[in-house]
Amino acid sequence: MPALLAWMGNLGVSTFFVISGFLITLLLLKEERRCGDISLKHFYIRRACRILPAYFAFLLAMLIVWRLHFVDLGWGKLLAAATFTWNYSPLASGWTLAHCWSLAVEEQFYLLWPVGLSGLLLLMDKRYARRIAIALILLAPLLRVGTYLLIPEWRGRTGIMLHTRIDVLMFGCFLALIYEDSRFREIRNKLLIPKVTVSSLIFLFAISPILHVEFKGVYTLTLGFSLEGLAITILLWWCVRSVKTKIGRILNSPVFVHIGILSYSLYLWQQPFSNPDITSAFGFFPFNLILIFVSAEASYRIIEVPILRVRQRFDRKPSKQDASSSAIGDSTAKSSGSSRESERDGIMNSVPP
Repeated sequence: MPALLAWMGNLGVSTFFVISGFLITLLLLKEERRCGDISLKHFYIRRACRILPAYFAFLLAMLIVWRLHFVDLGWGKLLAAATFTWNYSPLASGWTLAHCWSLAVEEQFYLLWPVGLSGLLLLMDKRYARRIAIALILLAPLLRVGTYLLIPEWRGRTGIMLHTRIDVLMFGCFLALIYEDSRFREIRNKLLIPKVTVSSLIFLFAISPILHVEFKGVYTLTLGFSLEGLAITILLWWCVRSVKTKIGRILNSPVFVHIGILSYSLYLWQQPFSNPDITSAFGFFPFNLILIFVSAEASYRIIEVPILRVRQRFDRKPSKQDASSSAIGDSTAKSSGSSRESERDGIMNSVPP
């Protein structure tokens, strides 16, 4: 059971990574198409507004409950969390902030990928960005195995570091890089058939967990993370292309959309209330689930909503010349295919960028 629960947690994080890589890259490409380039300054201001206020409010709350002796923390753990180095720091341990490793991976990804993508689009084109994404996907299993064998003190962290989980993020980035390219339409038509999507579901929820429980790190550190990332990418691709199907309408229902909007706050606040060491009723279902949602809703409305209004000031608007060029490009794109914007509205609205 512990191995299966660990696999379920990793699958959730991998799904989050694929979606994040897809959305961030898609938004950057959209900006480059509308404005002629990518403004890294505006990108990082928007990211800071999106991530930092709610996160540091959460850390402040954990600092207070630690000083009141309700949780086991320390200054080193708080430092590792606050600097987004939890996944590499020897100071990081314990339950309360353990989930911060995945946000650390995200922040490290944000520091590197937008800069690299902007440079590739400026000096070359999307073809080279796609090649970089594929190269990192293929390199990641070797990085995982190499890290495990060559750096013994990092073995416990092999599955939570940026360079060892980069393939899952790159699957999402690669999907964004080919998503609106008509040259990949044939690949899409072959992959997004019922046989492939159902096979991906069966692999994710039946075959992969069995392999994880049976072989543990031998499976996950070699091909497991990569194969799961591929299956998640296929399913994500199907979801953003299938908004008008029955499943698509369910996923874009008000309840699911609101859960998507709360997803970041839910991520932050789920850890303290799911601590297995809690002996009070607050640590058990359904009370802990209620507390998680109440905390997330409060965080969203009190912190995120006001900050997001500030963030909108940094949404980049194209100049008249850029807008004219963009309009020409958009009209060409519309004449060659169906309404791609509406196809991805659900996922774009459900998961905050």
